[in-house]
Amino acid sequence: QGLAERALLAAGRSPSYDSLTAGRAEQLLGGFKAGLARVDRWLIVGYQIMLVVFGTWVLLSWKDVAVSRFLLHRHDTAQGRQDLDRIVTPINAAATWALLVASGLLVVQLLGVDVRPLLLLTGGGSVVAGLASQQLLANAVSGLQMYMDRPFRVGDTIGLVSGVTSYVGEVAEIAALRTHIALDDGST
Repeated sequence: QGLAERALLAAGRSPSYDSLTAGRAEQLLGGFKAGLARVDRWLIVGYQIMLVVFGTWVLLSWKDVAVSRFLLHRHDTAQGRQDLDRIVTPINAAATWALLVASGLLVVQLLGVDVRPLLLLTGGGSVVAGLASQQLLANAVSGLQMYMDRPFRVGDTIGLVSGVTSYVGEVAEIAALRTHIALDDGST
C-alpha cells in the first residue's frame, strides 16, 4: 500500500485509496506472496535433499565401520581375513549401491518425479533375479556361516554323505566357500 501511495504522489494524483489503487496493491502483494511461497517450497525441498544426503553418508560410514571392525578383524589369520574379504567385498559393494540408489530415488521423488513405475519395474526384476540365484545364495550363506562358526578345524576327521555315497577323511583346508577333505585313497 505504501508503494501504491508513493506511485500516486509521483504521478501527481492524490493518494486517496480508491478501488483502482486497492486492486493494484492486492496484485502486487499477491505476486509477492506467490514468489515467497515458491522460494519457501524450494528451500524446504533443498533441506530435505541435504537431510537425505547426510543420512546416506552416515549410514555408509556406519556400514564401513561395522564391516571393518566386526567382520574382518574377527579372524586371526591372514588367510582367513583374505577369504572373508573376498566374500564380504561384493556384498559390501552391493549394499553401498543399494543405499545410493535408494537415496537417489528419494531425492528424485522430492523433486516431484513419480518413481512408482520405476520401483514396480525394479521390484519385479529383483524377484526374478532372487528366484534365479536362490540356490547360489543359499550355498554362499551356509558356507559363510560354516566358515565363521568353525565347527571343525584343519586336521579333524569328518564324514560327508552325498546322495548314497559317504566319504570320511581329514580336513586339509578350510576356505570361505569350500572345505578340502583328504580321503584315505589319497584323493581330495
